[in-house]
Amino acid sequence: MMLMKTGKAAGLDGITTEMIQHFGSKTMSWVLNLINNCVGTYSIPNGWRKTKVVALLKPGKDPKVPKSYRPISLQCILYKLYERMIMARMSLTVEKNLTPDQAGFRPGRSTCRQLLNLTQYRRWI
Repeated sequence: MMLMKTGKAAGLDGITTEMIQHFGSKTMSWVLNLINNCVGTYSIPNGWRKTKVVALLKPGKDPKVPKSYRPISLQCILYKLYERMIMARMSLTVEKNLTPDQAGFRPGRSTCRQLLNLTQYRRWI
């Protein structure tokens, strides 16, 4: 929860990250139970499925030009929390089952390093 960015716009539910960070332990326990229930039943509340896309004008750009805007999606903060929990749980399982040779799309690893390893191996043989 503490890794979620603060200072961002609220979603359609009007809840911000700052509000959740000030929830008491009973409320956070309720939120955790709600999310675990969603995971266990493979379903989420309908309100979480809604996203509002808002166009923000880029600084110093002409408001008459469509390319001057960038879209942002406003999602329910509880859905974002749900997504992060799912991702964290999946990442643990995936990390346990990947070989050390798999570097692409993994935190702290890069395909560039693997390319360097391959080049060094080629010189060695």
